[in-house]
Amino acid sequence: MSQLPKMDHAVLLFLSFIISVRSVSHIDQLLYMQESALMEAVSQGIPESWTWQAGLRRPNEPNLFCCGVLIGSSWVLTAGHCVFAMRDFMPTSLIEVIIGEKDLRNKDGVATNVTEVFLHNKYDPDTQDYDYALLRLADPVEQGPLMYIRPVKLPSDELDFESGTVCFVSGYGAPKPGNNSFAKLITVQVPIASDDACKNAYQDRTITARMFCAGFEEGGADACQGDGGGPLVCKDGSNWYLKGLVSWGRGCAVPGSYGVYANVKKAMKWIRKITDLSGDEPEH
Repeated sequence: MSQLPKMDHAVLLFLSFIISVRSVSHIDQLLYMQESALMEAVSQGIPESWTWQAGLRRPNEPNLFCCGVLIGSSWVLTAGHCVFAMRDFMPTSLIEVIIGEKDLRNKDGVATNVTEVFLHNKYDPDTQDYDYALLRLADPVEQGPLMYIRPVKLPSDELDFESGTVCFVSGYGAPKPGNNSFAKLITVQVPIASDDACKNAYQDRTITARMFCAGFEEGGADACQGDGGGPLVCKDGSNWYLKGLVSWGRGCAVPGSYGVYANVKKAMKWIRKITDLSGDEPEH
């Protein structure tokens, strides 16, 4: 893993646009522009286990196409760009959700299908504004003293994480560009960037109120395919809260860029309306 001066112990992340050359099916061709521009990954990170981590997979495909996060026993939150392009080409029931898997090769997590997909009604595929989608699971995820799977806590109205806060983003993405291995769950630390730094890094794009940046201005670690819709979580006391979803970015380990995330707190009214879940306390 590459390291930066004066940051020898930092584990770094950059979200990127990756355009890969590969053989594609008919549906893949229809989805190619959406996925190639918006499928990010965590790389150069450390293996970790998060009880709320979810992965999304299409039928008969070994690799995940996106990630998500368990927010209640029947609900997974992901990015809108993960489901936008496929809505008209694939039945909702064919999306498989894998939850709580530390290593996809072990198959010791929970797998279920989806009964409904709720794409945010204001999602804009051009700007990635309102990049949110909810998946209703066919089978509620069991939780109990012997079950290690737990939903993440949703952000409350009172709690916020300011710029400089070091948070964690996780996913099953490829460990380096060109490597299509989506097996181990990887976690990296990233600080939340200031609004000014975020907007300065993307002067040719619109950073809306539903977006924030995280990462290091100096660059360093890589990012590949696989993590769109994955969670960025921050700790307050002994609790972990969902701050954002992997949304978009520019370049691969390019200095002067940040990963751009969908701000979950800005979508809480919409989330509550559909799921009946409240902020701070997830469904148990």
